[in-house]
Amino acid sequence: MKKGIRIFGKIIFVIVIMFMINRILWYISVDDVSAYTRHTFREMYTQEENIDILFLGSSHCYRSLNPKITDEIFAKNTFNCGSSSQRLDATYAVLKEVAKRNELQTVYIELYYKMLLNKDYQSDAEVTDIYLVSDYMKPSWNRTELLLNASSPECYINSFVPARRNWQRLLNIPYMARLIIQKCSDSYWGEYPMSDFGNYIGKGYVEAYGTYDPSAKALTRENGDSSQVPERLFEADNAKYLNKIIDYCKENNIELIFFTSPLREEDLEAIGNYDFYVTQVNRFLNGRCAYYDFSLCREDKLYLNNDDYKDNDHLNAYGAKKFSVLFAQFFVENLGYEEVFYNSYAEKVIAKK
Repeated sequence: MKKGIRIFGKIIFVIVIMFMINRILWYISVDDVSAYTRHTFREMYTQEENIDILFLGSSHCYRSLNPKITDEIFAKNTFNCGSSSQRLDATYAVLKEVAKRNELQTVYIELYYKMLLNKDYQSDAEVTDIYLVSDYMKPSWNRTELLLNASSPECYINSFVPARRNWQRLLNIPYMARLIIQKCSDSYWGEYPMSDFGNYIGKGYVEAYGTYDPSAKALTRENGDSSQVPERLFEADNAKYLNKIIDYCKENNIELIFFTSPLREEDLEAIGNYDFYVTQVNRFLNGRCAYYDFSLCREDKLYLNNDDYKDNDHLNAYGAKKFSVLFAQFFVENLGYEEVFYNSYAEKVIAKK
């Protein structure tokens, strides 16, 4: 019995040492100085006030909803846990991570149609978007499950041994010295640095003040399938994780609402069959959850132009302020659907003529 205990103790000791070595190598080799999700998760884990309302989704989420605005209108503590190219498996993992530590009342999940194009997640050879989430989650089965299911086994070593992603840099002494100095600075642990990407201002929201340049490349009908909505979006992993999210919220008495952040009018036109996307979403949800597409807003409720966008389809600080106000007011004031939205993009086009 004592021998078995000693062996078990040695195994635990080895695991702890390996974990510590892995963390040290990650610290000196992985450049995450500009990773805003590092701030997002640290702030989420240290929230003293209960998170009542959670926003999840891709960059269209964390650039669109400003909790400083939604807190005031909802009169509740809201938090944005969106991340760049956040797939639904990551959304599901983050949802569970936040719910473990908070009594969530409502979860709003942003659905951008291009994030639904990949149907088989394990076919991805590159899962950087997953690492933006997993690298800052605390060790748990939830984190492990995300990494195991996010990619094929060939990616496991990069997933569980982050230093392996940049192993060439372990021999680059100037690089590691510069990185260690940056990570030991107050700025690394303090405010997110302002950059062309944006400025992290708290609770997961990243704002930017640049405006869209109309001369930049945008969607065009000539792009063909790259801009068209595919015939089937909700199958394979997309359907699997959406159902997991819906079931989890139902089991834990969390109100779940899906939405789409407003896209530029020029891009909606270039897609050509945008109403088909809205139809697919509603068909899949089949009344189980509400869905609101804010690209279909009436202009007297939400008017956006190029000055409200950072780039082709991401809102800047001005556009996010407009959207955050309407978003929160719509749910708090129980505004009627037809008061705020057109029934379809086709109807919106006709009304504007």
